This record gives sequence, C-alpha cells and structure tokens, in this order.
Amino acid sequence: MQRVADALVESKLASYQPNPDHRRSPRLVLTAEGEAKRKALERAVIELAPDVSDDLDEEDLETTLHVLRALRALL
Repeated sequence: MQRVADALVESKLASYQPNPDHRRSPRLVLTAEGEAKRKALERAVIELAPDVSDDLDEEDLETTLHVLRALRALL
C-alpha cells in the first residue's frame, strides 16, 4: 500500500499532511488534481455500471463496491 501512496504523491495526485492523531503516520490527502481525477473516475464508473452489471452477479458487484470503498478511504 505504501508504494501506491508514494506513487500518488510522486504524480502530484496526493500529498502527505501531518496527522494530529498520530505524529509518525502522516495522512495521505488528495490534491486538487487528485480530487478532480477521483471525481472523473467516479463518473465513469457510474456511467459504465449499467453495462457492466449485466455481466456480473450481485456478489461480484458487492466485492467491487467493497474494494472501491476501501480505496476511497485510503485516499
């Protein structure tokens, strides 16, 4: 996970910010560019969802949603 966070920071999509709750663990925060890309990706997923969902069962969709929420929480 650290590699992903570092890659986001290197590409200017996120930055490390001080974490008042944990001095040795900085927070990963999306930059304006990162937030814009996140919103664009979310829109694309919403647009594709009806087409994709026809080929996936409910369990697959729940797993996908779980993973996307976990990723969003990390960003």
